[in-house]
Amino acid sequence: MKNIFYFFALVSCITSQGKAQITRAYGMDEPKLTIVNLDISKYNILDTANLYITYKLEAVLDTIHTNVISNDRMILQVGNHFTKFYSDNLYQNDSVCTELSKVSTDLPVNDDLYQGYEIFKDNNSQAIKVTNRLPYMDNVFVYEESLPNIKWSISDDNIEVAGYNCQKAEADFLGRKYIAWFTPDIPSNSGPWKLGGLPGLILKAYDKEKQYTFECIGISQKKNYIKNYKWIYKKTTKEEWQKLERYFHEHAASYIKANNIRILIFDSNSKITPIADNWKVPYNPIEK
Repeated sequence: MKNIFYFFALVSCITSQGKAQITRAYGMDEPKLTIVNLDISKYNILDTANLYITYKLEAVLDTIHTNVISNDRMILQVGNHFTKFYSDNLYQNDSVCTELSKVSTDLPVNDDLYQGYEIFKDNNSQAIKVTNRLPYMDNVFVYEESLPNIKWSISDDNIEVAGYNCQKAEADFLGRKYIAWFTPDIPSNSGPWKLGGLPGLILKAYDKEKQYTFECIGISQKKNYIKNYKWIYKKTTKEEWQKLERYFHEHAASYIKANNIRILIFDSNSKITPIADNWKVPYNPIEK
């Protein structure tokens, strides 16, 4: 069971109201809030990207036990009208499971704590659309907000990132103080996550506590499609999403129970125990 989750069971029962209720059960070494894979075979094409930038993301998920870290590989696609930022690791797993689902219903679940969001920036409407995937659920929450006007302070400090000469900028943004390194050699005002608005592509950025660090590890100019997947979306507001996100971290056991999910823990002696009723997960969101 080490290093991977396995789909353990799918049980259908009849409730007192006479409705079929599905219980999903997962076996694992330790309880985690993990993202299940979704079908990516159906989509709309929003734009063609001219730049494809890969970032390494290191995120400290627990500020008390700082060894709880998400190491993810993130992609920024830059087109003429749209940009998209998402987890490449999650995308690769989605791809594998989309193919496997054609021949089997017993699919693996992500072991690593990948970022479950996608961020679309619409250059025409100056708006951002953010999708967020719920742990162990198939539906996806989506909200929109205006493109932020980040008040950057640019200095003369320089470093090299991914072979490009980069200049330093600092700003307070969404509860954190960020340091960003951008290159005027790539004339794009984009960057990782919701960061942007500088006279050049942001290749490295981190908050001053270094709890969230994005660093470019590759740039390609190969053209590729920016896709919007045909998932089950639930429209919400940013504020409501943040409340829900806090809830399923701080009340993880209640969230699991309310959604008819069972998590079974396998110890070193193959003994199976359910998660504790007071189980909760550290919460250190990128937006404070």
